[in-house]
Amino acid sequence: MRVRLPPLPQRNKLLRNLNAAGTFKFLKEIYYVPPNMSYYYTYILESLKDKSLYIGYTSNLKNRFQSHNSGKNKATKPHIPYKLIHFEGFLNRVDAKRREEYLKSGWGIKSIKTMLEKYLKTI
Repeated sequence: MRVRLPPLPQRNKLLRNLNAAGTFKFLKEIYYVPPNMSYYYTYILESLKDKSLYIGYTSNLKNRFQSHNSGKNKATKPHIPYKLIHFEGFLNRVDAKRREEYLKSGWGIKSIKTMLEKYLKTI
């Protein structure tokens, strides 16, 4: 497969749009999210009591973390207190839920061990 480069004047224009980090300056416009849009989070908690992991998703990460540590959640109450060790943000609830389901699967556990390898070695 051959890749065609744009003609020289267009190439020069593209290169002028690069910032010091080598990324395009106009990308910050693409990633702007209006304040009325909400994020959904997939998160991983580590129990400080027995080092077990809990994976979940929510639209309000701060409140959800506080409810886990206050014992309001049946599944996490025996293992409190918790520490937030990883989270990912999504613009769509279904995407966050799918990511949670994946992380709870066998391949997802392997992914977690790879992503957090340095951290998990320190505990």
